[in-house]
Amino acid sequence: INNQNFERIIFKYKKLKTAQFLGHIDNQNLIVRALIRSGAKLKYSEGFKPKPKISFSPPPPFGVESYEEYFEVYLANSDIHTILHSMNKYLP
Repeated sequence: INNQNFERIIFKYKKLKTAQFLGHIDNQNLIVRALIRSGAKLKYSEGFKPKPKISFSPPPPFGVESYEEYFEVYLANSDIHTILHSMNKYLP
């Protein structure tokens, strides 16, 4: 995947109902796992232990519903609509 061109994609999502009780780190892990399971070709950091290059907006207070949260990720040659449809299977 290193030789591919990556595109910066910004996702907007909501945390409602029971998802509002998900901590920020747990939420990040859930989204990264959903991206990987959806088959998205992510850009990874370099080094001994590569991690997906993804960044999240600051979290709301714990237990508060939010209607606009964001994260950005770098994807290679991906159909966004297919990824979104697939990710929604894994997210609350």
